[in-house]
Amino acid sequence: HEVQARDAVQATLLGSYGQMPAVSAALGAYVAAHNLQTGPMFNIYRVGPAQDPSPAAWVTDVCLPIIGR
Repeated sequence: HEVQARDAVQATLLGSYGQMPAVSAALGAYVAAHNLQTGPMFNIYRVGPAQDPSPAAWVTDVCLPIIGR
């Protein structure tokens, strides 16, 4: 799926998807501290189960597009 380029707040999750709540909370804290408005979260799966079955090797960019400041 292709989307138009835009600014985003992004964090890189290294490891299992079980860490997603902590990463989401950190992003939410950053967004609140900087008074940003964001759109729906999307993820970029750099390395996932299709490439490596070991969760320790997974790399996911967790992104919140900025729609207002």
